[in-house]
Amino acid sequence: MIDDNFDIVFRRQGFSNFTYQSETQSDPQVLSQRWVHPPDGAEYLADEFYRRFGGNSFRKLLGRIYKATAGVSRQYLAKFCSDPTLEQHLTFMRNQELIIEVDSMVSKAPRCQHIADIGRTFEWYVARWFQAFLHCPARYNVHVPGILEGGDLDVVAFLDGLRIWIECKSGRDITDTQLDLFVRRAQEFNPVLAILLIDTDENSVMDNYIARLNKPHPQEDLQFHLKNPREWLFFRGRGLYVVGVPNSIQESLLAVLRFYHDRVRFVPFVGDI
Repeated sequence: MIDDNFDIVFRRQGFSNFTYQSETQSDPQVLSQRWVHPPDGAEYLADEFYRRFGGNSFRKLLGRIYKATAGVSRQYLAKFCSDPTLEQHLTFMRNQELIIEVDSMVSKAPRCQHIADIGRTFEWYVARWFQAFLHCPARYNVHVPGILEGGDLDVVAFLDGLRIWIECKSGRDITDTQLDLFVRRAQEFNPVLAILLIDTDENSVMDNYIARLNKPHPQEDLQFHLKNPREWLFFRGRGLYVVGVPNSIQESLLAVLRFYHDRVRFVPFVGDI
């Protein structure tokens, strides 16, 4: 159990009836590492899954395997990751009983058939990153009564007292309703940073989402503007950020924090940014 005073910090900011995924109970919707020493004689670090999941190639492979109910071919996976990295990732997945491979077809392992995608694992990783890398209180699958749609907040973290909310989205299937909910929930929850973290390394996908976010808001001060081309970071006033993952989840989240501390923190008016 992580004793990071998350509950106390949250209460001190005026919230009381929140819930979140327990730190003491395993989450059946989160993929995890099973072995440090798997039966085939390999050896891995205790946090090997966490380390690999933060990298785009491993996460992209895992996401495509878990989205395909009938499995995918190794040839198809090679489009997104080439050998020897592909073989290294697939070997790790097999050793951890995350996948099975039969006649060059790769699919979910029997113990993971109930998991439809890597969405919850994505949330877990982001919360764990705040805990492990920044040493700050963080939880995922947070629910706050009174916030839109049941107050379902993917990740909430407190960095030096700053309330941060991260909405984690994968791929190409984000609806206009979900994009609108991000903006409206940010207004209700009112964190210092509201981050829409979109797990894509495709520039055209990001451009599409930004255009759809901006379409209902023609006013210049309500538009998302590109602030960091390398990490595809977009910013709108009132603490709203949208960022893709062209390199890694860590680099994207650090880009948001840098922009906040360098350009936003001490600026009294949005128009000055």
